[in-house]
Amino acid sequence: MTGGGGVSKPKETTDAPADEQINMLDGRDRAVVCRAIKNRWPVPDELKWKLMGRLDEVLDTGDPRDITSAGRIIVAAEQQNQADDHLDRKEQRLDDGQPTEGLTIRVIRENQLPDDSAS
Repeated sequence: MTGGGGVSKPKETTDAPADEQINMLDGRDRAVVCRAIKNRWPVPDELKWKLMGRLDEVLDTGDPRDITSAGRIIVAAEQQNQADDHLDRKEQRLDDGQPTEGLTIRVIRENQLPDDSAS
């Protein structure tokens, strides 16, 4: 965020033609970005950083609707990051031969009754 508290316009991106640029002040563009995050569209890391920077600028606009919308996108991205991290840890545990969920192992011996059913 710029920290000035005033209205700031997001910087223009010159990497794409004007009709292909994402305007984070436009609700439709923010909806597409949110959908891309939730549906796990392949997005290069460089573009992810640019989008987060633009969302950071939107938070400084002072418009409650824009701020709420940008916040939702940021939360969706963070939820996806956490889900991915959790899956990565689970896969690493599987690769290491460790359990991924809580396990309860009960040994049952032949001809032996459980303690609570003995008479």
